[in-house]
Amino acid sequence: MKTRTILIAAFSFFAVMTVQANNDRSHDNKDNAITNAQFMGGETALQDYIESNLVYPSCAREKALEGSVKVSFFVLPDGSIYNAKVIEGMDQVCDQVALRFVENMPNWMPATKNGQAAASKVKLNIKFRLNG
Repeated sequence: MKTRTILIAAFSFFAVMTVQANNDRSHDNKDNAITNAQFMGGETALQDYIESNLVYPSCAREKALEGSVKVSFFVLPDGSIYNAKVIEGMDQVCDQVALRFVENMPNWMPATKNGQAAASKVKLNIKFRLNG
């Protein structure tokens, strides 16, 4: 029996701010800038972290299951992750692995609004793929 190598990656990453931008353009300046929460080191570091730390469940590997699990969570002003939920799953075991993985990630750099840290909602797509 041929052994398969595993490729796990997150290619779909985006953040949705939970704070509202000021629609009055007359007050736009650098102090009113909004930034999204991000993984320390950016998207490339996030992909590297996922590839290095996410474990493909053996029962899913044995069944040759592949797919994506979308997880949403909040990044709080202190950078911690809160209220992670599977919003689109693929398999009960993979869903739980992806959820635990997100819940145990290191703190992120929080979003900012008006120079202050702010809570933001993030959606992360974790792909489980067998390669070979």
